[in-house]
Amino acid sequence: MNRIRSLDLARGFTVFFIPAIHTGMLYSRLIVHKSVLGIFLIAIAEGPGGQMLMLLMGVSFALKSDHTFKSILARAFWLLILGYLLNTLKFVWPYEFGWLPAGVLEALGIHKSDSVTQRLFSMGDILHFAAIAQCILYGLYRLRNYQWWAFVGAATIAVLSPLLWDRQPALPVLHYLAGLATGRPPKVFFPLFPWLVYPLTGLCIGYYLKQDQPETMKRCGITGIILLTGGFVWQLFNPVVDPDGFYRTPVNVTCWHLGVVLVCLSCWHLIATRIRSNLFFDLLSYSSKNITLIYLIQWVMICWLLPVFGFRELDAVHSAIVMTVTTADTYILTFFINRIKQRYEHNKSF
Repeated sequence: MNRIRSLDLARGFTVFFIPAIHTGMLYSRLIVHKSVLGIFLIAIAEGPGGQMLMLLMGVSFALKSDHTFKSILARAFWLLILGYLLNTLKFVWPYEFGWLPAGVLEALGIHKSDSVTQRLFSMGDILHFAAIAQCILYGLYRLRNYQWWAFVGAATIAVLSPLLWDRQPALPVLHYLAGLATGRPPKVFFPLFPWLVYPLTGLCIGYYLKQDQPETMKRCGITGIILLTGGFVWQLFNPVVDPDGFYRTPVNVTCWHLGVVLVCLSCWHLIATRIRSNLFFDLLSYSSKNITLIYLIQWVMICWLLPVFGFRELDAVHSAIVMTVTTADTYILTFFINRIKQRYEHNKSF
């Protein structure tokens, strides 16, 4: 199936701000997080941010029909390899070379008595989550009426996730694997529970997009408004403390995040159908198509520049300048790496 423009724009919008978001997380003073700049970036990160990317992973999975067990297993394997490689490049190497500020280890909850290298290497991140989610999506996709299984699975995980958190066996290997599903930050930033809600919802949406794209997008918007309202009312009358931020959310907050994503997805459909192509849309589409490369480049660059800019030392003005620089450098490197890949593939074909 051809690429859907609105999905590319929705994904690309989040991807475009990833370098700035992570620059602010590591370089900006905490007071900057409460400024207009900080609030704007946090709204993108915790609104149509990682949740949007994971939901669209499920949508894309449903729209692509040529899945095989071998291809999914290979993709999951390489995502895991990339996840551990990224941990090595962004944290382990800087630590071993003495570039990693002590404040970063403190923020990650790592003490001198810990096995620092092992902790940094084994940290669970979004690539680890995506690898496991791919296998689960494939298992559901092979079922008859998979859209309903995905819907029931998403609803069940949203409700039961808080009951499963931190329930991990004592055996080291099983403890680590269970941690990827139920652990808390900073050891695991994207646990399967409740994050699996988003790709499962995406799998359900993808099924209906193949039937009727405009009507499905309209229903996404309506469903999103209902979820937003329900989550807000629940929190109003039954406040829930959410100590792990948006990484591990109770059912009402999960519903709220899912509502934001669905409303944004519907809005992007309206934008894509009513505004003609332009340079900004081209940039967003480029970002969408290069999501993995952009994600890897920006994290490595930001972490390697910590000795230059320091950990949480920049004010708002300097943060904005450095965010612009890291974003521009990320896209420049992405462009040149793609050119090198294209030249290599061209030469290989002769």
